[in-house]
Formats: sequence, structure tokens, C-alpha cells
Amino acid sequence: MWSLSFPTGTLAALAFSVAWPAAGAAEALMPPAYLPGREYVIRSTQHAETVVGVSGEVQAKQVADIELEVRSVCQISKTAANLRDVAIELTAMKMNVRLGGVEMSYDSREPKSGETVLGQTFRHLVGKSFSVTLDEAGAIVATQGMEQFAVSDNLLAQQFGPEQLKQIATPALRLGFPATGAAMGQGWKQEREISLGPDQKLVASFDVRYARDELLENRPHGVIEYGANIDADLQAAAGKDAKTNVQIRKGRLNGAMSIDKELRFPRSGMAMSSMTMTLPNPANPKETIELPAEQNMSFELLSTRKLGLFERP
Repeated sequence: MWSLSFPTGTLAALAFSVAWPAAGAAEALMPPAYLPGREYVIRSTQHAETVVGVSGEVQAKQVADIELEVRSVCQISKTAANLRDVAIELTAMKMNVRLGGVEMSYDSREPKSGETVLGQTFRHLVGKSFSVTLDEAGAIVATQGMEQFAVSDNLLAQQFGPEQLKQIATPALRLGFPATGAAMGQGWKQEREISLGPDQKLVASFDVRYARDELLENRPHGVIEYGANIDADLQAAAGKDAKTNVQIRKGRLNGAMSIDKELRFPRSGMAMSSMTMTLPNPANPKETIELPAEQNMSFELLSTRKLGLFERP
């Protein structure tokens, strides 16, 4: 979701809720799903801190705050009645980046902001769309138009890119929900692919659990909690063609999300992740250096509605 980036697509419940006491046996929490003929507007925020620009003994801390807003419209696929096509538009973007003593910002809602360094890099992405095709289990079986969101050689490539957008637009759809629904307290394991930047991915095993019910705005919600340890040995780009060995240690991701039972869609969520990267010291390859990385994420369903009969996505 780095030249190490933490997953975006999996996130957690915001804390302005009250406990919802279920009368008798709680009904199963059904898997979240996009419903055909419906529009969803989601806002995602993330705060990431990493150490970049390692050169000898020189290190610089990068702090990035990114806010994205996407509009998704689901329709029955034209290719098969059991598939769903979801058209996803990036409608707004706001970011602030601090690298050492240099600070940059961009806000798509402010026209003059498009002339900033970040604005010139990212402004052309706002208003563009891509699509994903989902099968009956909610798994992504095809994508179209993702390549136009690939932005290389920039400070934010590790936090923003096609994979991150895809995860923002499909929260919880890849947590491995039991097809017949989850019972209160039920847990399961789910392997998920995590994007670590361009051409860098690993598979992590998540522990997922239907933890409790709660009432939000007088609507019943189920809370899902999940977590995973992240340890891996990778090769990362160290130059034009060179590769260097990178170890990820002490990695941990914890999250939760609140799912509207009537809408069968995540209402809000948040996640926290941290890790330490160990790699050879450029000044002395016989030695290693440790680079910490932390990220906090959250998302919120701003609105959802049924589309009119003649309304276009």
C-alpha cells in the first residue's frame, strides 16, 4: 500500500461508536459486496514516515500525508451476468510532503496548487478513471485503465500508485470472508499480497476475526479485526540495474473496520503498520543499517446511493 508502501486496501473501524447489544443469537455477518446500480464515495487518508535518500551516513526523514477521494459505480458486467464491473474515478487529491527541511503540498481543489512541484506531477490524475471486474466472491478478476495512474521517479511512488488506488476502492473485499457469512467471534486466516512499491510484493498471512457488533447512526454494524506479522527477504533496486538485499523485520500490521450490515459495505476503518528494513550500508557494504517505517491509514464511506434508471456512471 515503501519504496516500501503499506497496504491500503485493508483498514479499520473509527472510534465514534457505541456497543450494540444483540438480542439472542447474533445473525451472521455477510461478506461485504459492491451492489449493482449503486454509487459509493470513499475518502482515504494516510500518514507515512520513512527514512529515504541513504547515501553514506546521510539519511533524510520523509513524512507524507495523503488524502484521496474516489467515486465508485457498480454495474452488472456486460460480459457475464455473474460478474460486476466497478468504475472508479479519482475525484480529489490532497497531499503534504516533508523531506528533511523541504516541504511540498498539493490540493486538487485549489487551482493555483496545480503549479506546485507535486501539482505538476499529480494534477493530471484527478478526474481519471479505471475499472475492476469482480467475481461472485468479490475477487478482482480483471482491471482496465490502471496503467495511467503509474507515476515513477517521485517521492510519493511508495505511498501512491495503481495498487494503492485499487485497495482504497475495494476495502474489505479481500479479507477472505466465509461465503455464507461469519458468526460472532469466528476467526479465519487469509493470505494477502502486499505491494512494496514497483515490482516488489510479498504475501502475508492475516488473522481475521468478527469481533463484535455496534450501532452507528442507528444502523447495525459488524466490526472485523485483523493483523499480520511481516518478515521477508527481498531484493530492491539500488541503481539503474543493480539490486541490493533488503530484510524486513519487526513488521506488524493491525487493523479493523466497521461493516454496515444493511448495505453490506464497509462504513469506516483504520490500520497501523510498522517495520524495520535492514540493508547494506552504501558506505561500507560489510555493515548493515536499519531504516524504520511507519504508516497510519483510515477510510470513510462519505455517501452511497442508488443510481437513477437513466443515470450514467
